[in-house]
Amino acid sequence: MKTLIAGSPRAAGALAERLADEGIDARTAIPDTAGEAIPALASSLVELERRIRDDRPEMVLLADRGDHALAAALVATKLLVPVAAVAGAGDPGGGGPSQAGENSRLLTLLADEVEIVALPKLLRP
Repeated sequence: MKTLIAGSPRAAGALAERLADEGIDARTAIPDTAGEAIPALASSLVELERRIRDDRPEMVLLADRGDHALAAALVATKLLVPVAAVAGAGDPGGGGPSQAGENSRLLTLLADEVEIVALPKLLRP
C-alpha cells in the first residue's frame, strides 16, 4: 500500500525506518520548520496538497499529533485519502500542552487510530 507518513522529522523518520525494517516502502513528508508557525503551517498545507495529488498515496499515516500531522490530515481528508494515526503518538514538542490537546481532539475526528504493531499487516498489499 502506497503510504505517506506525516509528522515531525524525528517521528516521521523513525516510523519510516521501522516500516522499512518490515519491508514496507513508506515515504515521508517532512515539514520545513523554518520561520514563524502560521506561515509554516500555510506552506505545509500547500506543499502537502501538491504532494498528495502528485504521489497519490493510498493512505496518509500520522506519526505524531503536531501541526504538520494535522495539516496532512486536513489535506488528505479534503482529497478523500484515508488517514490513520499511530496510537499513542504524542506531540512532537514545542507546541505546549494546549496545542497538543487541540490537535489530538481534531485528529480523533479526522483519523482512524492504529496500533504500531498492526501497521505492517495493514500496509502490506
